[in-house]
Amino acid sequence: MKLYKCVSFASSYWPYIAQERKIRFATIDELLSGNDKEEFNHRWQTKSRFLGENAHFLKPRYELLFSKTVILSFGMSPNKKCWEVYCGKGGVRYEFELSEEVLKESDVSNRTVSYDDSKTFNLPDYLIRLEKNSDIKSLLKKETELSHLDKMQLLCWLNTGIPSETTLNHVTDEIVFKKECKYAFEDEFRLVHLTSPIGNDALKVQLHEQKIDLSSLGLNLINISTSDINEVRQRIGDPSISVSEISF
Repeated sequence: MKLYKCVSFASSYWPYIAQERKIRFATIDELLSGNDKEEFNHRWQTKSRFLGENAHFLKPRYELLFSKTVILSFGMSPNKKCWEVYCGKGGVRYEFELSEEVLKESDVSNRTVSYDDSKTFNLPDYLIRLEKNSDIKSLLKKETELSHLDKMQLLCWLNTGIPSETTLNHVTDEIVFKKECKYAFEDEFRLVHLTSPIGNDALKVQLHEQKIDLSSLGLNLINISTSDINEVRQRIGDPSISVSEISF
């Protein structure tokens, strides 16, 4: 699979991918200034009596997940619209060959982005929507005082691990891998990882200052296309890298 990444000359770090043969994941906070400012606008708003009173069971872990989640984005096609949006004043388009087998052996989540205007940003809504037990779903929707028996039933539900799994899925499935339909031109493929483990399980792939060797992800840099070949040649200084004029 071929993947593409457009980086503007306005970004001071644009040469490092070729110079260091490394690539950097961005934090969610860093991505908040991107073109889709609502993309990661996760929230906890609910009229559910139980979820409102017991947010302390899920919300801290949820926020911890967001603080440790980092994202690496590529285009799956060398399309002109992406170039105009990200490199309208000049830049580079890195072209990679991805070894899907190498990536599969890592613990880095990866998937094509789906484009969906009905994305659920609110975790309580997502928990209720995905709950398969109709009795639990009904109790979670209740806005009035719950009976002692109802509370015990819901506390048992909390201890099943299902809410924690759904919370994780909200980050990795709903928030990170969905964007509004107007961004479908990006034809995006994403890698999502953590800066450090959550819990006792070690990470197979460990980032250093949010960077990783290209080879660790199965990425092979095969070409750089640019609006200024001389600038790229001078800054990179490696004649073995193919540099060509940008084209579509």
